[in-house]
Amino acid sequence: MSLKEQLEEIIILEPDVDLKSGEWCFFEGKAEFGTPIEKVTTKKKPGIGVVVPVTKHLGLGIARTKTKTKHKIVWDKTKCKLYLTNQRIIIKGKKNTVPFDLDDLNGINLTDDMLILTDAWWRENHFFMSKRDLRRFQETWALAREASIQKLDLSTLEPAAQ
Repeated sequence: MSLKEQLEEIIILEPDVDLKSGEWCFFEGKAEFGTPIEKVTTKKKPGIGVVVPVTKHLGLGIARTKTKTKHKIVWDKTKCKLYLTNQRIIIKGKKNTVPFDLDDLNGINLTDDMLILTDAWWRENHFFMSKRDLRRFQETWALAREASIQKLDLSTLEPAAQ
């Protein structure tokens, strides 16, 4: 099966997002936009102190306290939908839609449970997805990149009957 035929097979005919003229949607999936929050916890334990008696009822002393600090990253997650087109990656939340032009992205990284988009200002945007959706996105992204490398004319695509 040719690259063009593979792309025609995965076109989403009526995505739940507005597309530009000549734009095709190849992926639609659920995601959660994650904002990392550093949580710092501190525990104090009384330690050994020294007391010097001055009078019968008064003493001077130094109390020691052991402090233990832990830093942990927790994620504030917001549900959204993620779309991959031949021109953009579109994030659609409850309140707004954020497009990332593919030409403006500085990086796309995939981990076991997350897609990380690095934008033109080198900010990382974290999207948690199911393993199934990440695998589908990775396969679709590979096809879209190959089409870009081969300079495939996408205006001639004819979506397969779905």
